[in-house]
Amino acid sequence: MTVRVDTLSSGRVMVSNPDLAAAPDSPAVRLIEELRIGRVFADDPDAPDLFGSIIAVATDDAGKIYVADDQSSDIRVFDASGNFVRRFGRKGRGPGEFGFLAGVLWQRQEGILWAMDIIGLRLHAFDSTGVLLHENRHGDFTFLSAHWEVVDSSRHLVEERPKDVLVKYRTLPSGQIVAADTLRYPSVDVDTYVTRSPGVVAYNTVPMSPYTDWTITPDGNAWLGVTSTYEFHEVTFDGDTVRTVQLRRPAPRLEGRERDSVAATTRFPAVKLPKHKSVFRSLDTGPHGRLWVGVGTGDMVRSWDLFDRSGYYLGKVESPVPLRRQSRMVFGTETVTGVVEDDVGAHFVVRLRLPK
Repeated sequence: MTVRVDTLSSGRVMVSNPDLAAAPDSPAVRLIEELRIGRVFADDPDAPDLFGSIIAVATDDAGKIYVADDQSSDIRVFDASGNFVRRFGRKGRGPGEFGFLAGVLWQRQEGILWAMDIIGLRLHAFDSTGVLLHENRHGDFTFLSAHWEVVDSSRHLVEERPKDVLVKYRTLPSGQIVAADTLRYPSVDVDTYVTRSPGVVAYNTVPMSPYTDWTITPDGNAWLGVTSTYEFHEVTFDGDTVRTVQLRRPAPRLEGRERDSVAATTRFPAVKLPKHKSVFRSLDTGPHGRLWVGVGTGDMVRSWDLFDRSGYYLGKVESPVPLRRQSRMVFGTETVTGVVEDDVGAHFVVRLRLPK
């Protein structure tokens, strides 16, 4: 099995990878759990390692871990060894407070922790000690997106906006953001259906429908992919596609008991469900441009396909514990930091490391 690489007349590089994970002599690399923060019970209900609902984690260059708990509407900071350092933020509409805390990001160029408030339509900029630098009012659309990413090589943030648009913002040392560029990506036609209950009409996406996911490369381009096909594209904010990466793996069929289970859970007719499941679920990048492609179904992630910066497939990576998809993870140079949920719903932060 070989990798096929072609350069088109437009300059786009096409990388087509064989599915090494399907070969019997290609076992997955298993991550090693090296740190866990959290507990189920505590005498003090305000104990910093007693979490309610973790929506996201972020890490800085010193290894500190910032934990955004949307239930308590605060951010808790732990050092690289898991020791509690401080907490800041609370429920409210005042400076440094959150109507609904929806995520955090660390930007190393400015040393800023960004925190998203989707109810207050605000993007807060804190320094590493929790001092509020600036509050960006962000109500130009109907909501503040919870999906933001940092550009590692420059002072920019990228946000997903309505109608399939990515907006790149220039960030200032003061904590202000200024819109700098936009990228509109192709829409995916998604079928919907209507459910009705007394006084409520809801429009729902047909279960297992494909969608577009994206992530940002360290130099500020976007990886875009539709989950029904194992293919994704590196696109500049000028709209040029510079690289297309494929993994020669067909989409798995949705059939049998799994199909019946999806229909029963969603109350959607089994005969109208798509014939295939998504071939991948998510795209994320690490500091050196490695692309982590989340696979599998359900609300937990256990494995990724890993690609290098050029789009060459490195193989499958597995986690020893299931990580919550809804809680934003951090992909470091050799680590993955995410959130585990136990049988009673308690949340824990874990740091996993690639073996040497």
